[in-house]
Amino acid sequence: MPLTESQYTIPSGATNNFTFNSTDNSWDITITDNTAKEISFTVPAGDGYKLVQTGTSGSSTGGQWTFYKDGTNVESYGNGGGEPMNDTYEFGTLTSSNVIKWTYTGSSSVESPITFKLQMMQPGDLITENGCDNTGFDTHINISGTNIFAFNTKSNSPAYVGYMYGTVYPISISNWTSGARFGNSFTWDGTNYKLTDATVTNPDATHHYSCNSTDAEGTCTSIRYVYWMRESTKFYITISDGKGIEEAIKDMQTNTNPSNAKTQIDAWYLSNMNTVTSKLEDTIWCNDRSIGRYNGWSATGTINGTYSLLFGAHERSNNASGTSTTKNQPSLACANKNDAFTVSNGNGNQKLQYPVAMLTEDEMVLAGGVYGQTNGAFYLTIGNWYWSLSPSYFDHVADGFILYAGEIYYDAMNFAGGLRPAVSLKPGTPVISGEGTVSSPYRIGN
Repeated sequence: MPLTESQYTIPSGATNNFTFNSTDNSWDITITDNTAKEISFTVPAGDGYKLVQTGTSGSSTGGQWTFYKDGTNVESYGNGGGEPMNDTYEFGTLTSSNVIKWTYTGSSSVESPITFKLQMMQPGDLITENGCDNTGFDTHINISGTNIFAFNTKSNSPAYVGYMYGTVYPISISNWTSGARFGNSFTWDGTNYKLTDATVTNPDATHHYSCNSTDAEGTCTSIRYVYWMRESTKFYITISDGKGIEEAIKDMQTNTNPSNAKTQIDAWYLSNMNTVTSKLEDTIWCNDRSIGRYNGWSATGTINGTYSLLFGAHERSNNASGTSTTKNQPSLACANKNDAFTVSNGNGNQKLQYPVAMLTEDEMVLAGGVYGQTNGAFYLTIGNWYWSLSPSYFDHVADGFILYAGEIYYDAMNFAGGLRPAVSLKPGTPVISGEGTVSSPYRIGN
């Protein structure tokens, strides 16, 4: 965090051309007289010091700045007119007798002024020294030069909507044996399934199970569950160990395997945010896999027409069918504890290592987003699309909600998009400066 004015000492006889700005704890100067400027100071003994410089120059001005430690040039740089004049030097450990000096030489005038802002930082500031303009891929996490990631590397199972997920039941698509029988349920003897009421040769709203056999008394060690039939093509999953569709859905929603999104966000957090964990709330991050409508994924559900497995956020969003009172109804509640990701908070599943995840679709709506409608002034818009934490639906591909160009939509979980981690500050965390805007972000104190 930036030092306050009382933490600086200007050495006797040293030149100081700057004015201290207590709003953001910086030394500020605007140069218009074409003369060299400088500042010298000492700071309390400590570790992790860095001097952060932000500067602007007029269209015809430029010049050179230099950082010194005890009279030794440790950093010197310059640029031409009209370019940003930002720089950071890591001083590390300093004693109270180390003298830090900064100088500048270059051209300036009233018509083409130069401005500088200097802040001596120590660990504890949650805002990076160069800020963020809230646009483009610079707002995504960047690991090894990559800034777009799939939520999960595959999307051929409902399991892949999970921030963490369990058993994967991949779908199969085929037109198998003509005349195969379909039952409305089954029995299990510890080794084999046996169909019950296998009276039809095509799946329907009450006959989803098949052993792919024409035998009405057919048995099998694994059973096929058909959730959709398009003309003669069947979409199904294969289930074993005596389980049915209800158990298969529960299996997919156990928190065993981290998603690609979770893996990437955890790696980013460890490298960039781990030192400020004490300032963050162990809040709930809701990967809401509650089922809005089972449709063909229910043993008594239709396999034609509306067949998709629809998750909770889908039903609350603007593309939900039904009456207007059931549409666009965002919620901050998390229906299932299993989906409420936390570190140690007992109100959640305690499956996170770090207190970080992503915004939900509901939170995007509450912030001003609308499904299927563009809002260019929406402050979460960055010009590139990025993932939310909320599943949307599964037909033959797992889809999750995204935000693109101010519009909330959905896409397949294995498509590459942005990951924008989110954290929650602890109650009572002081804001020491800033207005909460892109140009003047909040700076957080101890």
